[in-house]
Amino acid sequence: MKHLTKRFLLVIMAICLIASALLSGCVPVDTLTDDLNIEESSNSYPVSEEELLEAAGIAGKVYWIEDSNVCHLYMDCGSLNHAAELFEGSAQAAIENGKTRMCKSCKERAEKAAEQELLEAAGLGNHVYWTESDTVYHAYDDCGKLNHSVTLYEGTTQAAIENGKTDLCKFCESRAEKEAAEWQTD
Repeated sequence: MKHLTKRFLLVIMAICLIASALLSGCVPVDTLTDDLNIEESSNSYPVSEEELLEAAGIAGKVYWIEDSNVCHLYMDCGSLNHAAELFEGSAQAAIENGKTRMCKSCKERAEKAAEQELLEAAGLGNHVYWTESDTVYHAYDDCGKLNHSVTLYEGTTQAAIENGKTDLCKFCESRAEKEAAEWQTD
């Protein structure tokens, strides 16, 4: 695991930073979206040009349809299933075509992918822990938030999500980020 390339680790760190900003609700709104006077939507959220460029930098490209101002990170997004004509390109091309909102489903999918990549970068793989009452899963069985748990379940990230544990514990996430950074310096 110590033989990971520096570029790979930098990409993982960038994904973690973006996911952290998205998860914390720090989503800047650029003046582009303010000028358009866009209605709030439960299926998308406004993004700045910088945020869209960063997200697309990780995904490689973005996707959109002509009659919408929403861009997508994944070609197989369910919102694009019935699109007559699908466009793909750089984030800059999407912005030039008036795409100033990010699909919420794509954002959530990217967050889950970033969490999984963080766990792998920290050498933790896909084995997680959760309790019956929590809404989060844990990367470490010795997490302080698990100290008073009577029953501890363990399994894959997918199993945790299927049991309603939709997010990685913030303490475990922070610890995994530190461990991933240590891998980078070794």
